[in-house]
Amino acid sequence: MPWLGPAVAAALIGNVVLLLVYAYLLSVDRSRHLWLWTAAWLAGCMRYAGAVVSVTLHGSRSVVEIEHLFALASAWFLLLGTYAFVDRRLSRAWHVVFAGVAAWQVAVFWFPQPFLAETLPTFVLLGASSFAIAAALWRRPVSGGEQMAARLLALVFVIWGLHRLDYPWLRPIPGVAPYGFAFAAALELMAAAGTAIAHFERLRSELSTSEHRFRALVENSPQGIYSTSPDGRILDANPALAQMLGYASPNELRELDMARDVWADPAERAVLTKKTADVDLISGAEAVWRRKDGEHVRVAIHGRKIRGASGEVVGYQGVVVDETERHHLEQRVRQVDRLNALGRLAGGVAHDFNNLLTVIQGGAELAGRVRAPETDRQLALEHVQEAAERAATLTRELLSMSRGQALEPHIIDIGDAVVRSAGVLGRLVGEDIDIVTQVEGGPFTVFADPSKIDQVLLNLAANARDAMPHGGRLTLIVDAKTLGAEEAKRRGVEAQPYVRLRVRDEGEGMDAETRARAFDPFFTTKGGGTGLGLATVYGVVLQSGGHIDLHSDPGSGTTFEILFPRDEGPRERVEAAPPSRRRSEPGCRVLVAEDEPLVRNMVVRILRAAGYEVAPAGNGVEALAVADAFEADLLLTDVVMPEMGGPDLCRAMRRSRPRLPVVFMSGY
Repeated sequence: MPWLGPAVAAALIGNVVLLLVYAYLLSVDRSRHLWLWTAAWLAGCMRYAGAVVSVTLHGSRSVVEIEHLFALASAWFLLLGTYAFVDRRLSRAWHVVFAGVAAWQVAVFWFPQPFLAETLPTFVLLGASSFAIAAALWRRPVSGGEQMAARLLALVFVIWGLHRLDYPWLRPIPGVAPYGFAFAAALELMAAAGTAIAHFERLRSELSTSEHRFRALVENSPQGIYSTSPDGRILDANPALAQMLGYASPNELRELDMARDVWADPAERAVLTKKTADVDLISGAEAVWRRKDGEHVRVAIHGRKIRGASGEVVGYQGVVVDETERHHLEQRVRQVDRLNALGRLAGGVAHDFNNLLTVIQGGAELAGRVRAPETDRQLALEHVQEAAERAATLTRELLSMSRGQALEPHIIDIGDAVVRSAGVLGRLVGEDIDIVTQVEGGPFTVFADPSKIDQVLLNLAANARDAMPHGGRLTLIVDAKTLGAEEAKRRGVEAQPYVRLRVRDEGEGMDAETRARAFDPFFTTKGGGTGLGLATVYGVVLQSGGHIDLHSDPGSGTTFEILFPRDEGPRERVEAAPPSRRRSEPGCRVLVAEDEPLVRNMVVRILRAAGYEVAPAGNGVEALAVADAFEADLLLTDVVMPEMGGPDLCRAMRRSRPRLPVVFMSGY
């Protein structure tokens, strides 16, 4: 058999090549079926190495038996790998049969049998295992290109199985054996290539399914998703983002410049970029973006930087949540909260105003008596003035609490703010709750918005009132506190001097779950509550550069501890200018426009008593008519009036007299 040696050597070389290919695949993908298939080709290499030795030694019996054992091992690993590939479990009967045939192969080594008897069980099992592999591949529930590859591979294994069955009869024929080995090597190569193709088809199918699933996840997400280049050009986006920004499809977003076309204020984006320069993850950054139609949308951005292999930033990816409706809802709910608070204040305020009006009415009556002593009349007028000033102060406090506009922060004293607010807070919480203020030392200056501090005090007092339905004590303490490095690190703030405000109640307290969610928006333990009171406090404190802690346990009351950075810089406090001395300007002509008759008549009398020449008007239209015959040196006008308000009146009169001095007055 001169061609037998080269044929067996070719089969060995083919198996070595297959082993190397599968070893590479295994280094990339550690799937179980690849491990088993690699083991099968390793056993195949050992089998053909034994065949080469057998041919060299002219059919050494011991080598032939070892060769057959490796053939069994190769078939077993190949069958196991295929079942793992098709996600099926190999029956225990197969393991028993393989073990039995392997035992037979060892037995015939010690008890020689005719060639047919020795090889028939082994190669019948090898053929049957090939048929089982073909059946498993054929029945695999796949479609398309993957199904075609699986069925072609199944046909290869059927042919290989038939060829294995002819081994006991054809191997002894000298002229046939070389061709048998060559044909077997070709079939093994086809089987190996087929299993590799099946593996890649499966990967392609899984990748396609995964891509489709994740693409659907992105496409169907209710939140906007995007990726951009390092310079801010949109590379990809989902339909939700396109809808959020008013575009028909994501294709219209591609190549838009974020800073120029999306951000309402490019400077805001620059600030965010600078703030996040040293971090890769952004969570919940708020921004205002611009829609295609020019309308603004408020969003929360959750994103991250994408870095290349060398660490450079190659892009950004993010998720955008439309917060516009929630922002509007919070504004409306806060306004409702403010109105509810004012409604609760109304009862206490009505009592105070009734007392003040009693003083005013009694004093006016006494002053109007002709026979009353002059000293009594003077004292009554002083009481009237004092009551009116107290009423005006109370009105200013209520207006401060009710305003919704943002005010510019400046230097304020937290201690003064607490003392000043105590009266209003007392009316809010009711007579059953005693308010105690402790301002220890001072001054306690911070750089903050006074109206926001009032809002914090109002919300904390309302929370304390709800926690003490049967009354108790509400204590407001202001003192100084300097945080060391360790405590500052624990609290997540800078180590520096702070002004500390503590608001303590004797209420029912909070359990751990309530404490954990106390500052969450819309979380409330009250049936009629909105859940925004403490969330508003938290937001105001953070916006003011401060920090807030909550200390509470069931049955032991609650203490809110707020730290505001103490302002010790060179800023000058803004103090009210001292009232100037009244002086009259004889001959000065004043045009007074006021729609409320009582107020208008009072102003006119005061001005005339001071020596001014006054012309009254009930609104802007009347004032313009009066101005034609009255050459006024000064216009004193209400802001809001019927027919024509103060600003319109000012503009109308200044068309003919551009340098006319104007003073606006308003009850608001």
